[in-house]
Amino acid sequence: MCGRATASVDVQRKDRIEATFIGWAEDGTAYVLGHRVLWGVPTDDEVWFELDDLLKQRWPHPLGG
Repeated sequence: MCGRATASVDVQRKDRIEATFIGWAEDGTAYVLGHRVLWGVPTDDEVWFELDDLLKQRWPHPLGG
């Protein structure tokens, strides 16, 4: 993998936000790095602060770096 990652975030119903993290190889192959469910009412700031912290997370490369 070349160290690029994207996140897909979606508001589900009125009780949670779900985030899926994808890592990308140089040849375009996608790898699911993880999926998180953040419980909370999307109109409340707290769940968005939690998402902000989650998006700042670093994903270590399996070969180091």
